[in-house]
Amino acid sequence: MTMTLLAYLAPKMTDKPELVATQALYFILSQSSIARSALTMFSRSLQPAMAEIASLHSEEHQEQGGRPDLVGRDKNGKPVLILEAKFTAGLTDNQPLGYLKRLPPGHPSLLLFVAPARRMILWNELMLRCKEGGVLPASMLLDMPEAKACLIATNHILALTSWSALLSDLSRAAKFASETSSADDLNQLAGLCQRMDSEAFVPLCAEDLSQELGALQVQFLDILDSVWQYTRQEGFAEVGGNWTGDQSWQVWRPLKRGQLRFYLCLSPARWAQFGPTPLWLHFDGYLSREQKEALSPLHAENPRRYFENDSGHTIIPIWLSIAEDKPQVIRNIFDQIVEVVGLVELAAKSNLSS
Repeated sequence: MTMTLLAYLAPKMTDKPELVATQALYFILSQSSIARSALTMFSRSLQPAMAEIASLHSEEHQEQGGRPDLVGRDKNGKPVLILEAKFTAGLTDNQPLGYLKRLPPGHPSLLLFVAPARRMILWNELMLRCKEGGVLPASMLLDMPEAKACLIATNHILALTSWSALLSDLSRAAKFASETSSADDLNQLAGLCQRMDSEAFVPLCAEDLSQELGALQVQFLDILDSVWQYTRQEGFAEVGGNWTGDQSWQVWRPLKRGQLRFYLCLSPARWAQFGPTPLWLHFDGYLSREQKEALSPLHAENPRRYFENDSGHTIIPIWLSIAEDKPQVIRNIFDQIVEVVGLVELAAKSNLSS
């Protein structure tokens, strides 16, 4: 999925993108009866006896404490759904026990947490909070990768689902009803949620700490430096500065060919976001329109070989050879650099001649 405008802007404008997502969802549901009905149907997949959602309220404050993100009420004004949105934020002191107390006694209702698919481990914390508060789930009703639900009390259900599962249902309903504006808004929100999902913290497992994985990281760094040295040995480029560098999201080696400056980068962040390679070519400054057009064939390749970062700089994935010895891996990377730089240089020469 291509990054949407909301996905690009929200993390830049606030350090609490959950608030943006909550208000976006509230806006969509307030504007669209189709989306509200789809939310009711989705909620009934977790709490089948729940009444139709007649109205929605954002950040309702009550005496029990806390301020739920969304509260859905039936035609009689009783809360049938409390929805709490999460990206990276932890549970507050009132979650989930304080929110469970808001549900009307004996009335079919649902407390629903929505989180990135990569953060479904939040379910363990929800269960621990219940246990510590003396609230023992009566039975587990659903235990799927992106949907979990348990019966807490008579007609009260606690559930956790993913943003992708919820929004795909709402989007499907909007498209089926030809409600274009709602579908477009949901696509914007889905883009933000996908970005937050890709950046969510994934709890470590034992395999993540293996010596083999550490050795692989060392090998990637060795490849980076070997290619950097090889490009200079071949006379293709020279050092683009008197320093190399690293930040939390990448390690880079500067290169220069004529007036063109670029970096060979080892970037876990881009690997996670764009994939499937840890090695990237980053052009310093902005390429001209003609130079970007020269790289347009890379757009159409599968996997895609052209991206731009948040600053508009051009970044190109460099594929690593599989099941080949180091000299061949280095040569293959060098050939890709020559290809890409050649396209940029050709465009620059054509522009000068015209």
